[in-house]
Amino acid sequence: MNELNSYFARHPLENPANYLGTEFDPAGAAAYRLRLRSWKERYRARLRAAQRAQKPSGAVSQRQRQGPMQPPPAAHCRYSFNLL
Repeated sequence: MNELNSYFARHPLENPANYLGTEFDPAGAAAYRLRLRSWKERYRARLRAAQRAQKPSGAVSQRQRQGPMQPPPAAHCRYSFNLL
């Protein structure tokens, strides 16, 4: 992985993380990543606060006992998750 880091340091135009859409803008891309990371942190904090407020700390929800829920099959898909 170190080889890629040194390569991208020498050739910033080759690094896909330096692009916003199709324009080369390393500073704008870094600002966007920072804004996205802070948004995710705020969102996760709100979810954790809502979960703590919803149930007592010692209670186990029914979803946790049954395991993860599977999404419903798409209408155009002929396979079902129930068959797997």
